[in-house]
Amino acid sequence: MDHSIAKRLSARLANAFVLDLVKVGGHGRDIAAPLIRAAVLHAGVAWMMRDPALQRQYATFAADVPDELRRPTAVSAIAQSISVPFETVRRQFAAMLEEGACRRSGRGLIVPAAVTSSPMFERGLNLQFQALTRLHADLRSLGLVETAPPPPGAWPEPPVRLAGRFVIEFVLRFREQLARQVPDPVSSVMLMEIVAINTEGLSAREHGGISLGGFVPDHHRTPAATSALAQRLGIANETARRHGLGLEAAGFCKRVDGGLIVPSSVLESVPVQEFVESSHRNLQRLFSQLAAFGVHQVFDVAA
Repeated sequence: MDHSIAKRLSARLANAFVLDLVKVGGHGRDIAAPLIRAAVLHAGVAWMMRDPALQRQYATFAADVPDELRRPTAVSAIAQSISVPFETVRRQFAAMLEEGACRRSGRGLIVPAAVTSSPMFERGLNLQFQALTRLHADLRSLGLVETAPPPPGAWPEPPVRLAGRFVIEFVLRFREQLARQVPDPVSSVMLMEIVAINTEGLSAREHGGISLGGFVPDHHRTPAATSALAQRLGIANETARRHGLGLEAAGFCKRVDGGLIVPSSVLESVPVQEFVESSHRNLQRLFSQLAAFGVHQVFDVAA
């Protein structure tokens, strides 16, 4: 497969994967909420990712990270790291405290083991791992990930916590790259959903864009109606309409009969191509990291 086509297919799969996780984590909240909550959770344990022994020790759901190993994070740190306004993050911190989804520790907040060992959290980790397994299968079917030799030792149960840490790191990096073009989190997720709708139902040939020397013709793209965007993202029609107009004004979308599309002229632009390149590279990095811990063996069993 042509390398440029492989990168675009990889970016589309990454886009769909991140969208699924945002929707699973949203639970009817503001679109920015799952991103902020994931960043708070990850900030507490990110330092462990440099220690392979700790990664393995706290890999499965049964082996949760004790609170004394979790490092607190502040509103300003999260706001800066994910390019979300300080006040938005502050409100989300307050909501998390009120719900008992986090607690104060030192000068910041942590998500305690009482939360990350709950049945609801276990369900979220399992859904995330299932989505990761499907993504791996899709990438393998297209020849976009290599089969790595198995490292010594098998997992007695799926390493959902270990995989989850790498997934959150990937999602935050995806957000960082996208925020350079679309800073507002609602608008950025709207743009992701428009891209997903535009490319639904395409044949394998069209997905690769082979028929147009690399890009799918605009008239083959399924327009994203405001009502469909609102329903799929769980937001009000007026919110979807307002952000759609903003994306149009910024030149990311154009309105056609039936809704919005991201046209080929945008997809061909240098900033978008840079994003596609970084998305492909980060996806390869994610699965290389997981393969180093033998997680791909669990994918193969699950598949």
